[in-house]
Amino acid sequence: MRVKKLFICILVVVLALVVLSACKHSELSDATFKNEIPGVTGPGSKTITFGLYDLDGKINDAKFIDNGENTFIKKLSIGHYLDQESTYMIMLFTDFIQQKFWVANELSNNHSVKINPNSAINFEINAEIPKNTKELAIIIVRNPDSTSNGNNLKKSLNDQNTFVLRYLIENDGLIEKKYLKPVSTNSKALEEVFLSQSNIKHELLFEKKGDSPVHLLVGNMNNQKLDYSLIALYDWQQVQIENKLVNYASVEPGQTNVYDIYLPPSKMNNLPFQILAFPAPFDENSAFSKNMYSTFRIAIQ
Repeated sequence: MRVKKLFICILVVVLALVVLSACKHSELSDATFKNEIPGVTGPGSKTITFGLYDLDGKINDAKFIDNGENTFIKKLSIGHYLDQESTYMIMLFTDFIQQKFWVANELSNNHSVKINPNSAINFEINAEIPKNTKELAIIIVRNPDSTSNGNNLKKSLNDQNTFVLRYLIENDGLIEKKYLKPVSTNSKALEEVFLSQSNIKHELLFEKKGDSPVHLLVGNMNNQKLDYSLIALYDWQQVQIENKLVNYASVEPGQTNVYDIYLPPSKMNNLPFQILAFPAPFDENSAFSKNMYSTFRIAIQ
């Protein structure tokens, strides 16, 4: 009888700890996964904010991130403090290769969510990280169905924000970089990455037939040589450039490299295509290793 009472007491204590832990986690999920700056961000501020958190509420704002023995479990917070509803798409990349991940019970290589005006959400992301991964990036695309419109370019650009959260992972893996060979260079660095109809100047593309040639301009507006990792997304699935999913470009200070590439074959009219450029890939000493640049989205016909 004494043993039975002792067992019941232990069981009650364990259940109490579980309930306490659940209550604590519930409190965290509502308020802790936000990192707003009073008077700068928050409702009415016309800003968009992001944060990646551990499950205990600690924000991941350093250059390095722990891969948790090849398991990635984090909370992503999105603060949408604009006056209109928007859709956001989330993608996960390791060493610039698109990966599948879990949100709730859904496994996919992208996840979309609608956010009401002046509100914020957070949700858990769960993924297996390939062994020897050296860099992880979360790409956040606003209004993924929108493409550039020459009739209202300003609205198109405002509706097409693309954001990144980049982190390095400490390991001894080696990355083989395959550099694209430019067909020409010039001394006008006006944009970091641009899809153009011209190989000499920046001429905007709004739509283009699939499987047709375009000019990719990659610029360096800094005073030091800069490497970029380049990836292409068609209908938000990673596709190859020059038969490779990940390419690299090395650009001298103040110059623009010009590359001739082909668009992917069309799957359906008006699906978006975009190229993303990540400066200083795998470089823990660079001030640019948290950045990302993107071309204007074009509609492939």
